[in-house]
Amino acid sequence: MSLKKNTAANCLGSFYLTIANILVIPFYISYLGAEAYGLVGFFTLLQQWLRMFDLGLTPTLSREAARQKSDSVSVEAFKNLTKSLEYFYFAIAFVVSVFMIFSSRWVAMFWLKKEAISVEIIWQSLLLMGITVPLRWVLSLYRGGLTGMEKHVWLSAFTVISATMRTFGVILVFETAGASLPVFFMYQVILAVIEVITIIVYFHSNLPDTGRTAKFSWAALKGVGLFAGSIAVTSGLWLLITQADRFVLSSTLLLSDFAVYNLAITAAFVVGLFSEPVSRVIMPRMTSLFSQNRNQEMIQLYRQATQCVVVLTTAITGTLVVYSEPVVYAWTGRQDLAAAASPILRWYALGNGILNLLAFQYYLQFACGQLKYHLRFHIAAAILWLPAVSFVAVRYGAIGTGKLWSLLQLITFVCWTWYIHQKFVPGLHGRWLKEDVLPVVFTSSAVLAGLQYLLPDFVKFSRLQCLSASAIIFTVLFLTGALTSRFCREQLLMYACKRKMTNGPT
Repeated sequence: MSLKKNTAANCLGSFYLTIANILVIPFYISYLGAEAYGLVGFFTLLQQWLRMFDLGLTPTLSREAARQKSDSVSVEAFKNLTKSLEYFYFAIAFVVSVFMIFSSRWVAMFWLKKEAISVEIIWQSLLLMGITVPLRWVLSLYRGGLTGMEKHVWLSAFTVISATMRTFGVILVFETAGASLPVFFMYQVILAVIEVITIIVYFHSNLPDTGRTAKFSWAALKGVGLFAGSIAVTSGLWLLITQADRFVLSSTLLLSDFAVYNLAITAAFVVGLFSEPVSRVIMPRMTSLFSQNRNQEMIQLYRQATQCVVVLTTAITGTLVVYSEPVVYAWTGRQDLAAAASPILRWYALGNGILNLLAFQYYLQFACGQLKYHLRFHIAAAILWLPAVSFVAVRYGAIGTGKLWSLLQLITFVCWTWYIHQKFVPGLHGRWLKEDVLPVVFTSSAVLAGLQYLLPDFVKFSRLQCLSASAIIFTVLFLTGALTSRFCREQLLMYACKRKMTNGPT
């Protein structure tokens, strides 16, 4: 399947997943209340933190699947590796589940700051989380393998169906069984079981048939040990960096205030909406190109993907940073939530926008199979970040952590991308900035400044007017960026010419 179709499939799945999770939040708050939604936010936090125990297994399986697809790894070796990774993954999932279940009462009594919800209800919810979270975590291993196989269309369909059942399906359950936290989390357990069984069956049906039964192999694990170990450490450190503020704030904020904070960072997650699907497509393809010594094609793909991500990132980030309050109001329909969440949203949106561009240096290292620089950077960043974010979270709350997050991403982007480009592709960094990044950023920023002058903060408009104005602003910024980017502009012209030829002369 072509790169464009794979990218479109990934974008569709990720877009739908994010939008579904965002659209359903006002319903959660309406049915459960803000404090109960804070516990749902804690459920999301646990799912993020569990990724720390991946130990590099998911990206390793993805990379080896891509290498096997390009005949760089034998089928038998890949199947043995898959079986070995499965043993480790399920063992870790079981241990984590037991730990979460046994620690649930302590968390309910001493960690979470509740107001009206009883300890018993929180404890019951945490018990169900102890089953759901490890099951959802298991999905990631098979997603990684299917990504390396480039089964993007199936993954996109699976994501859409799962997201629909996880989000909008809950509303139907609330209408029939009643709205409560135990009902919500029991429903999530049932869905998680169905999802795991489905993806395991599909994954194994797509493994090549060698006529031999796959077996556990220490040799297979040792062969990818260095690569997986590097990713394990860097992924763990990265999760500490990206989730430390949420972890600290989950203990210092009341659940109702944590709900507002979770509302803001969920909205900010939209900034990375198209970055993740693009990365899932280009990382296996870049790995395959590098393994075939087609380095020029790899760099060309790297730069084209950069321009696409910059165009989308600039449009989304600009809209959320400048018009955060009307956007939240259009989303939730509540002025109080918009006023409380918007100052947090604008800083996390800005930081996430910079992070989208910063991620490209990782893609380059991943494709080349050299992650030692990535490891060193994350060790240094974690040493500096963790005490800083702990202090800021306790002293200045969610807005302070948002500002610190943006500052970290800006400093890293300025310094680290230059360093990595110099190490792997000397001479690329200047062209990457001047031709792929800065033209779109500068032009879109100028247009945004003009829009802000013509359309100042319109939060006093009706909800529909706020939604319409936000959509118009995003569209204008997107078209500005697309016409400024050389690659995107060429693609638009090619599409227009193709349409003209298809329709024929008028």
